[in-house]
Parts: sequence; C-alpha cells; structure tokens
Amino acid sequence: MKLFISYSTDNLDLVKEIADALKGQVEVKYWEQDKEPGEDAWKTIFGWIDNSDLVVAVITDKTVSRAMSVGQEIGRAVAKHKTIIPTVSKGIPQTALGCIGGITKVTLEEDKPSDIVASIEKIVLSRKPAPGSECRKNAEFLTFRDGRLNQIRADNTPVPLDVKSRGILYLYPIAGYEDEAEGFKILFDNYQQLRPIAVGAWDGPKVDTSGFCIPSWLHQTGTCTSYVHAFKFGALEAVSTGIFNASEKRINSIAYEKRLIEALGGYLEFYKQVDIKPPVCLSLSFLEVKDFVLQVGRLYNAFNTVQPISENELIFQPITITDLGENPATILRPLFDQVWQACGFPYSWNYDEADNWSDQWNH
Repeated sequence: MKLFISYSTDNLDLVKEIADALKGQVEVKYWEQDKEPGEDAWKTIFGWIDNSDLVVAVITDKTVSRAMSVGQEIGRAVAKHKTIIPTVSKGIPQTALGCIGGITKVTLEEDKPSDIVASIEKIVLSRKPAPGSECRKNAEFLTFRDGRLNQIRADNTPVPLDVKSRGILYLYPIAGYEDEAEGFKILFDNYQQLRPIAVGAWDGPKVDTSGFCIPSWLHQTGTCTSYVHAFKFGALEAVSTGIFNASEKRINSIAYEKRLIEALGGYLEFYKQVDIKPPVCLSLSFLEVKDFVLQVGRLYNAFNTVQPISENELIFQPITITDLGENPATILRPLFDQVWQACGFPYSWNYDEADNWSDQWNH
C-alpha cells in the first residue's frame, strides 16, 4: 500500500512522526524524505500522488495562508480520484478547505502530536488491503483480463483452439517490464522454459505484436489444445482445452488440479528466471462449461458429483502471489475451492488436514 503526505514545511516534524509510525507497514512518500536532487519537483510529486492509494493532507493555519503547493497537491489527488484524509487544525473554517471541505477530517490538536499520529495510523491501516486482495481491485489487471477473455470468447486467439470449452490461467505482474522492447528480448531468450498446460509436447514460438505464443498443435486438425502467450510487459495467458473432457462434459477433479499445479510451478520458475518480481495477480476462468460435472475420486468413469455447473462461464476471484517460491498447490487452493463450490462441494477434497495437496482421494 502506498501513501503520500502533503504538508507545509512548518509541519515537517509531525510528518516525520507519521512516517515513522507507519514504517514497514505501508510505503510512505513525502518531499523532504524522498526528493532527489536534479529531478523535476512537480513531475516527481505528481508521480507519487498518481501511484498512491491514500493521500494524507496536513492542513494548519500556516498551510492555508502560505502553502500553495499543498493546494496543488490536493488538486492533483482529487483529479486522480485518490482517497484523501484531511488532517486539519482546530479553527480552520470549512470554506478554507476548498474541494475537500466535504470530506470527513481528522482534527489536529497541535499540542497533542502523539494522538494525531495514532489516529492517522489507525485510519491508514484500516484502509490497507487484506493480504492477497490487491488484485481484486487492480483496475489495470482486471481491464487486461476482461479484455483478453472477450478476445478468447470471440476466438481471436493467437492460435486456433480445438473446442470452445477452455480453462484460462492469467499471471499478471503488477510491476512488469517498463521497457517492453527489453522485456520481449528477456522473455523470448528464455522461451524454452515456458510450457503450455496439460501437454507432453509443444511447438516453437509464434511471434506477434504483443509478444509470443508457445502452442501445442494437433497437426491432423490444424488446431491446438493448449498454448501459453507471453506479453511483452511480462503477463502470461495460459489456455487449455485439455483439462476438460468436453465431449462428455466432465472435469476430472484430480487431473485438472494436478495439471494446473504443475503449470503454475513452471510459470513461477520462469518468472524467477526472467527477474519478474512479485506481487503477481493470478486468475482462473472456465468458459463454455454449463452442465459440466466434477468427477471426484479415482473412479474416472463414474459421475460422482453433487450438481452440474449451472453457469456457462466461471470467472473466479483473482488472488495475489507475494512469494514466487511458495508452493503452487498452496497458492491455487482458494481457486480450486471456488471450482468445487460451483459444483456443490464446500471445498476441494484433494487437500489433507494439513492443507497438503495429494492425488490420492482424501474422502
């Protein structure tokens, strides 16, 4: 979580106390601490504001009378739809607060700095996302994912797929490559480390303007069962028709989980190889799966299920990967639970009481 503090120099001591209280819990930016000689001041400050999740504005009588810079910073935050926490001295009239006059403020008693620091710390930490929830509100990721899903629905895929029922895994680094030309070179130089989901063999890369694709062709039909597409900024789109039995409308609960665990483990190793850093958004979606049943246990030919899937599409809540070294089965557990819930089960039965995944049926 990123916080920007807007203040006048008269309030610098208070700002330092606020920053010290939040150290290690959120990333705090303010001018005196983070300025870099030689850099354009307003470009730097506006960049901090644009990238922040919250803006704390410290406003005293001195701010109102002299500090026009605070007004410009607040104006930028308002224009960028940032959440602002005004910290205002007693006696400052509502009319002096301009565009933030209607926002609930924290009253600043200048003779009790520890109280105001504690109040701001409590408010800021209450706004901090729960671990793993950042991607659910990350507009860039959600726009990317939803746009790509629309392309897949319309069969605008980098290679033709053999059937319409598809499982799609997205990995989206929140801080990907800024230089996409350099990113493409790094990714492409390591393409042999990328493997599509649920295949024993795959083909060489197919390059396009957005990056490159590693497909697994059915050469007799000219279509593919699986591909992984690497985007120049670092995102991966892994699509598979092979994790389902589309002709019989069934999903083998052990086989599909095992294949996704193996694939994700490979993609995390790939990210370490190409120096992609967490956090990484992870999303799973199933398209064209209405009336599919979840096949549970070792009886591969038995339809042991509570209920068929009632929706044509399952777009599951994304999760956030904060450690590329974490066990992929552990990472995927919340997504697998959502799949089982869509089929009438409370959670995946392929985990034991210690949350270890196993391909030996646990019920």
